[in-house]
Amino acid sequence: MVKTRNKKLALLMALVFAFTVIFPAGAALASEDNVSISGSYNYVKADDDTPAGIIRVKEDGMETGTLNIVIQLKLPEDVKFSSSSNAEDNFGDWIDTSTSTADSVYVEGVGSSYFELRLNGIGGASDVEFAEFDFSDAVSLLDIDDDFTGNLEVAVDVIGMGIENSKETILWTDNDEVTIAKVAGGDVDIVVGDAKKVSVGGDKEVADITLEESMAGAFSDNETITLEIEAEGVEFKTLDPDPSRLGVIDLGRSADEGEYIYYKVQITEPSQSLPGQLKFDEIMLDIAPDATGEIEISVTSDGDADLDETVTVGAVGGGDLTVTVDEDTGMEEYMRKASLDELWEITIETNGELSEGDKVYITLPDNFEFYEKALQLFDMMSDISKEVDYMNTFDGHQSVWLEVNANGDGEDEITVSNLWVAALPECQYGDIVVEIGGEIGQASAKVGFVKPAVTVKPEQTHISRGNNQLAGNITFTETDVDAVEDDMKLHIVLPNGVEFASTPTVTVNGEEIDGARIGPGKYDDDVCELTLDKARGSKIDTLVLSGIRYDIEHWFNPGEVIMVSLGGNDAEAGDNFNLLYESFMLGFFESLVKAGLESPNPAVAWNNYQFKEHADEKVLEVPNAIIIDPNEVTTSFAVGDEGVYVENGRTLVQVNLLSETLGLQKSWDADAKTAYFVKNGKVVAFPVGQNIINVNKAEITVDQGAKIINGFTCVTLRGLEMAFGGKLTWDNETKTAIFVFNK
Repeated sequence: MVKTRNKKLALLMALVFAFTVIFPAGAALASEDNVSISGSYNYVKADDDTPAGIIRVKEDGMETGTLNIVIQLKLPEDVKFSSSSNAEDNFGDWIDTSTSTADSVYVEGVGSSYFELRLNGIGGASDVEFAEFDFSDAVSLLDIDDDFTGNLEVAVDVIGMGIENSKETILWTDNDEVTIAKVAGGDVDIVVGDAKKVSVGGDKEVADITLEESMAGAFSDNETITLEIEAEGVEFKTLDPDPSRLGVIDLGRSADEGEYIYYKVQITEPSQSLPGQLKFDEIMLDIAPDATGEIEISVTSDGDADLDETVTVGAVGGGDLTVTVDEDTGMEEYMRKASLDELWEITIETNGELSEGDKVYITLPDNFEFYEKALQLFDMMSDISKEVDYMNTFDGHQSVWLEVNANGDGEDEITVSNLWVAALPECQYGDIVVEIGGEIGQASAKVGFVKPAVTVKPEQTHISRGNNQLAGNITFTETDVDAVEDDMKLHIVLPNGVEFASTPTVTVNGEEIDGARIGPGKYDDDVCELTLDKARGSKIDTLVLSGIRYDIEHWFNPGEVIMVSLGGNDAEAGDNFNLLYESFMLGFFESLVKAGLESPNPAVAWNNYQFKEHADEKVLEVPNAIIIDPNEVTTSFAVGDEGVYVENGRTLVQVNLLSETLGLQKSWDADAKTAYFVKNGKVVAFPVGQNIINVNKAEITVDQGAKIINGFTCVTLRGLEMAFGGKLTWDNETKTAIFVFNK
């Protein structure tokens, strides 16, 4: 079935395409193609009723679920379908869809320089050609303006459609530009890429320059082509001459008054039967700090081509950017780990002018992401971001890509709204610095910082392997009055080989709550879920877990530390993974309603929620217990504990504190000012004021001897280790000394 579709359907398709995700070219944005887009071209003169080449669209690993596709052709400026042709009504004469397997083909839209074709029912197609567009037929000839020269490129966009929730939706887009004609002007045409905005510095790339013969032999033998920079403070660094059907010698750059402003290439083998071309690719320049304005390069030759033309390849002035964050839009001064609902507005100002089509990239630090679905929804439906045409994420959602539209042309700043940002569980505390890049220059800016929702103070106790081992308390304290709220959930996750022997006691601000349970539903006993209660909205809350008992497998080694994960749940990915998960889902969908948009079902949205993959990541990890050998005695001293002192940068401990732990007998010789400690026939003497320790009358020299502090004999940590033979470790983070002694 082949026919022209009605205007209502054509309008619908145009609206769908208006919201299509358009990706910029480049390695960072590359994706697996669904179709291959190719073609061929003819050499022609600019005229009316001009035949051109062919465009082919072929299946190439198309995404499963694709049912329909739309193919859009856009002719360049100064080129139109011939006024004597009828490409719409007679499209079957110049478009071949016989191998497409489509159930039906429609003309979706048509204009003087635009054509849109829709193919329905192509599901399951494999390695077939969907359509071939032949611009040499009488109904598809082109009118080419007299001043058009160079490559006649047709922009081809292919959109793949599928069905989701009984509605047609866009699954993918592929696009390319296909040359269908080489339009001759003079003997050699000069084609220049898009001029680039560049900042001062070395190795700045500008637009490519391509010299295309309109006929074979346009360049003569030994003809020399010279590129000369016509801008102050700009020099050639390198470039890559790339000939096609020509032989050349790269004569390289040369200087004038010490500045490398010339680059020369000589023709050694002129083209024979087909026209040749010479492309100056990757033109890299060194730009001095005082350089300003447009960068122009003159192209001249001394042979038959007789070139003498000046082209613009770039402009200096994109290097000085100012980036600000509008806090009035709802962005707070700080974020927290695992915060998903921050809304930013960033204003980027340049000392140059923005042009339509300028591309801007905003990149977040590692473990931060833009929320793509929210970004697209607000950009397309609310039309808040009026200065950009397209806004989409890439690079794993860590970056967002923007393109300036006509409204921003000639301005010196753009404001980017509706940037929903997530601070993932693995992100680092501290400043959030975004990087700005693209054709307007380079910059970085601090836009906020990350701090924890709560501080955690664990008690590291020493426990043995086995069942029902009592560990220390874990204390959580809010960093702000609104960091935790009633009904929020927190998961305490134990490492492999450790399970909760019983449900801990949980208090909030000193009041016990009932919101703790072990192994709820689908979880094992290595997860304790807390449902918060009695949290206050006007004061800092403190939450304490006490009575924590573990069952510990026998294969744990002495000295191993039991690390407790907070916020994650390895047992069941996809469940709550931080203090703020529930508030995000509620707050985000409430914000949609406030914006006048239809709020989707949260349960459905969570199934498609891009951050679900991070649901089993821990927000932080803390040490809670140290495994010990039952044949050993372990004791610890923390700075700030009673009997522990810091003097002149040294930590001293009351020896008396070891008496009960080690079973020491103690005595004091007042005349000799010496403290004695005896165990199993071993006598240790600490003479006060002397830098020695006597062990069974053997004298050991130390750098700091015993001192009397508050009536007790005190010795340095190292002195205790040397005296009693224990193994000393020091935890600098908690300022705690841990001794392990054999019984």
